[in-house]
Amino acid sequence: MPLPSLPALPAPTRPPSSRGSHRSAGAHSVVLFPPSERYKAPHPEKAPTPPPASPHPPEQERLELATRRWIDIGTVFPVLQDPKRYSMAVKITILLVVSIVTLAAPFTGNAFLPAFTIMLNTLHTSKTDVNMTSTVFLLALGACPMWHAYFSERYGRRPVYIFTTIIFVISSVALARATDIGVVIGLRFLQAVGSSTAQSVGAGTLSDIFYPHQRGRAFGVYYVCPNLGPLLAPIFGGLLVQWRGWHAIAWFLALYGVAMWIMLFVLLPETPSTPRPRSSKKWYKTLGEETWNHCVHPLHSLQYLAFPPIGLTTLYISICFSCTFAYSTNIPYEYAAAPYDFSQISIGLVFIAGCLGQIMGSVTSGKLSDMVVIHAKKTMGDAYRPEVRLRVSWLGVPFCPIGLLLYGWTIETNQFWFVPLIGIFLFCIGLQLANSPIIAYYSEAVPGKSASIVAVHNLCRMFAGALVSAITPTAISSIGTGWFMTILAGMTALGALALEAVRRRGGRWREEREERMREGEGEEGEGEGAGVGTKDMDMDKGKA
Repeated sequence: MPLPSLPALPAPTRPPSSRGSHRSAGAHSVVLFPPSERYKAPHPEKAPTPPPASPHPPEQERLELATRRWIDIGTVFPVLQDPKRYSMAVKITILLVVSIVTLAAPFTGNAFLPAFTIMLNTLHTSKTDVNMTSTVFLLALGACPMWHAYFSERYGRRPVYIFTTIIFVISSVALARATDIGVVIGLRFLQAVGSSTAQSVGAGTLSDIFYPHQRGRAFGVYYVCPNLGPLLAPIFGGLLVQWRGWHAIAWFLALYGVAMWIMLFVLLPETPSTPRPRSSKKWYKTLGEETWNHCVHPLHSLQYLAFPPIGLTTLYISICFSCTFAYSTNIPYEYAAAPYDFSQISIGLVFIAGCLGQIMGSVTSGKLSDMVVIHAKKTMGDAYRPEVRLRVSWLGVPFCPIGLLLYGWTIETNQFWFVPLIGIFLFCIGLQLANSPIIAYYSEAVPGKSASIVAVHNLCRMFAGALVSAITPTAISSIGTGWFMTILAGMTALGALALEAVRRRGGRWREEREERMREGEGEEGEGEGAGVGTKDMDMDKGKA
């Protein structure tokens, strides 16, 4: 949107006034705070003076202002009123930082897998308790991003990144000194709290800085680092366990957390959204309201599942994503037994196949998604609909059931060790071809609420994964790997019907939602979400 020009001053020998377009050298000549179209520049000699600040601001406002002033210190990039005006170099820097932070959760979740047998002996506990460390981590990884997303939309992205990373560092250091299985389980929960921020807030950050036609490729790059987590974590975990025991993994994660915190503090500016008005009530009068909002309000994000474009796409991805825990929990046992007899480090290397598939699918889907959107906007014009992105998701639909069938039956019949990995590779390509365009679609289906929606999306994926990982050993022992993977393959094929329903009817559902919002009956019934969503929707349409 072009910036409004200001009228020239009456004197003919003086250049036109440039007041209202403050610049910063660090922002690459980007307008920080463009003047409003309704604003008319006053005469320089009669510029109005702002009203004096209250000599005694409320305690809550004073604390919040001090926090915001502190939290913006350290970053090398200025805070822009419109983050989409950052130069491409700054955007790429922010994208890389957020992607590296997103790596923390999958890396932390998978690094301890090779150490399970060592933990079983050193902690003098049972297999059930050792497996509980992963189960608790997975459940927290699904639930916590909902609160992270709520806090990021209320107080800003940067504070949430910084403070949760501190939690991750402290819990990792404590885990490195833990000697009791109960303490380990609790600290694994805190590790998930601290490492899961970017799982939802990262999508919000990218939506803040990238225009809609750039988001497909940006989300493709964004998911490269998280996909590297399952690839690198078992390898590093196996090496560290052999070198110094399982505590060495926790020390390594603590150092990684410190590096993340430095990157966030220096290279991640706040990407502001519409500020929330503050209450003038005393802090003790709003304490109950604030406590209720902080504890319960994030659960309101679950209402997005009632919106068919969000609920149906989340259903399909949750089905597909849960299958990754079926084969990942099965691989260590299958490849450790005859006829393969792999060592711990060799088992970690087996996971490379799936990770390469996810990386290839993620990068490919991002490029294809942007190409499809650009072509659709040129050919369709004003008739463009965000559901066009889901055409790319459909390219990955056949890969998921084919990959699961190939893995299940080749493992069942003890084929050459490389053949089952081809099935995993194909499945992971299909999963990322479907997933990345759907994440980018959320930012256009419900503008301004991408962080909350991705948090709900992540919650459903993780809970589905926890359920499948819990039933996999029993199911395989009862009906065999081949038939269990066949059942999962059938579920992924049937789940694709939900994706097709959104592709065909998503535009109509979005129009009905907009109509309900205009009538005051939208999903964000409290006004804040509705106002933000409507405003951002209008902005995105204008920029498109």
